[in-house]
Amino acid sequence: VEAVAKGIFIGQGITDLDSTDNKAIFDPSKIQNGNHTINFVVLDGGNTSCQKGDNTSLSLQIIPNYQSNSIEEISVCADGMEQVNLIDYLSIRVHSDGTWNTINGITPTPRSGTISPDLLQQLEAGTYLFTYTDPRYTDHANCPTVAVKLHLIKPPTATKIDSIEAVCEGDRAYVCVDGLVDGYYTAKYSIGLEEMPISEPFIAINGKALFMTTELSATQQQQPIRIITITNTQNDCQQTIKNNRLVGKVSIQNNSLQ
Repeated sequence: VEAVAKGIFIGQGITDLDSTDNKAIFDPSKIQNGNHTINFVVLDGGNTSCQKGDNTSLSLQIIPNYQSNSIEEISVCADGMEQVNLIDYLSIRVHSDGTWNTINGITPTPRSGTISPDLLQQLEAGTYLFTYTDPRYTDHANCPTVAVKLHLIKPPTATKIDSIEAVCEGDRAYVCVDGLVDGYYTAKYSIGLEEMPISEPFIAINGKALFMTTELSATQQQQPIRIITITNTQNDCQQTIKNNRLVGKVSIQNNSLQ
């Protein structure tokens, strides 16, 4: 019977307490991620062709073990102004050029997971799960992945803005807003060149809403009233009114606004 050669394993993360059984314990948690080499050195060739001092090596790669179900959640307003970088929200640092899955024709850029403002606007309001795939894990099905759950919020969609009814000097003008999803909003507006305080919260019902300006004075005569932004108070998602929509002019005649 041919005797088996005996030796010892040498390398980081290796514990070899018995050099006679050709067995050792390897603990990847004790070393850094990356490429490593484990050596086996023959101590007793026995009756084999191996001789004392012969050695062989085994190369292996240690990759980070992502926590299972590692899903972060973010809320983003698709207001056409801001982009999102999904990688900023991962719960673990990633080191390789991984990729993100495609949803409804939208593919975030590799690694950074950037979704541009115009692409965000192409998605419907809702929840999307973008998963990051690390190419180092393609041969390791048991290694979990990481993902970002994106809650996409659409900004208000005012389609029509008008001032209504003349009021007396010292009173407030009413502004009608149409096309909103039912909920609570505030408006940022200006009279002439002066930006006014944010309006008090107002409610949209069946898509229609009214809000009031500040009290108007004679010094604001013939000054245009323009809406700058409308904000949903429940999620701070904001609609910027293009060209600061003109809704009317202050006109005072006989102590009234016509």
